[in-house]
Amino acid sequence: MNVWDNFYRLDYLDLAFVNNTSAQRATIYGNSQNRIAISIKVKIVDKNNNPLVIPADELLRSAHLVQFRNGKRLNWEGSGPDSKPWVYTRSSNDYTEVPAFDAVLTDSYVEPLTGAQEVIFYLYATDASSGIDIAAGFNVPGVGDFNTSENGTQNRNGPKGESGSMFKNPKSKHIIAVEKINYSDKTNIEMDKSILEHTNNFSWVSRFWNSGPFAEHGNGRAMAGYVTFKPKNASVKNFKQWSIVYETVKNADVNRYTVHWPVNVLEEGFFALPGDDYPAAVIYSSSRGSSSDDGHVNFWHSGEGKFIISGHFFLRDSNYTYRCAPYASGQHVKPINPTIYIYKMIIPTVSSAGQLGWEDCIRKPVVKVVDVYGNSGEFRLNFDDKDNFDSPGII
Repeated sequence: MNVWDNFYRLDYLDLAFVNNTSAQRATIYGNSQNRIAISIKVKIVDKNNNPLVIPADELLRSAHLVQFRNGKRLNWEGSGPDSKPWVYTRSSNDYTEVPAFDAVLTDSYVEPLTGAQEVIFYLYATDASSGIDIAAGFNVPGVGDFNTSENGTQNRNGPKGESGSMFKNPKSKHIIAVEKINYSDKTNIEMDKSILEHTNNFSWVSRFWNSGPFAEHGNGRAMAGYVTFKPKNASVKNFKQWSIVYETVKNADVNRYTVHWPVNVLEEGFFALPGDDYPAAVIYSSSRGSSSDDGHVNFWHSGEGKFIISGHFFLRDSNYTYRCAPYASGQHVKPINPTIYIYKMIIPTVSSAGQLGWEDCIRKPVVKVVDVYGNSGEFRLNFDDKDNFDSPGII
């Protein structure tokens, strides 16, 4: 026997926001990803006033959402022309957090309705919208549609639709879709820069030309810090997913030729990246520091695991050749928001020195982000030896 053969009356039909049953209004982002869960509860009884247990597949086929003002069905999974940009589906995703409700969720207990069955839909918007009022709808095969729209339907609420009165029980929820956040627009990104902290000293050697005397120094300074990228919108605390992708910089990308040190020894101009984890940029800048008297080499790196700088590089000015032996290491786990780390090697009092046997190598990392509401975008980072030396630019 078909379950609908026992239909006597639609006893109850209502809808609510799953995450806040006391709210009447909600706001989501119109980005096709941010979805709000809508609960439809229905109770149908037989002639003895006993609740019918409707099989799940039948329940899903019959329940639907309509526009409160005219009773027209909403766009089901993009299949209809009406109610754009609003679409509803049975499918959830990772972005069902709702930015705002008009009422604070309370812990008050709501007595469940005996015999009521529930269907959950997910409503989203493909673009911004000033709002829509939605209502619950339910189709009883052989009888017709019922809903909680403003005027209800003309179908009679009784066996085979031949008796009974109209079902009219106006109930609605209002949803607004605000403009999506485009994180490819750098004005939507906030950049937080940490203070550089001293981690260790390293040695360097100066030599008067190629054949002169050596002088050893132990006052090279290794500094470390980081730059983090966050959503600028105050209502979005963190990114939900992110990645930083770049072509790595290896020794061979930086080194250009060998250097005599001393005359009968040949060494590469740069060899300071021994590990399996490599940076996005290696950049030198002279005349740095508070007295503009130091040489700085910046290593920019993003990744999990251990990053090591160890080896040597050469500098030279009009009188001296310098062999620097930098060392630094960092152990990183993936943070909440996109983060890129700076390791700075400072060589004091070599302000006029330039690179010897090597040159800068700079990649432009691509940062891809998605927030908790499904707003997404990507942007590139830029490094150079000027304005974007100690802080990356966003392009």
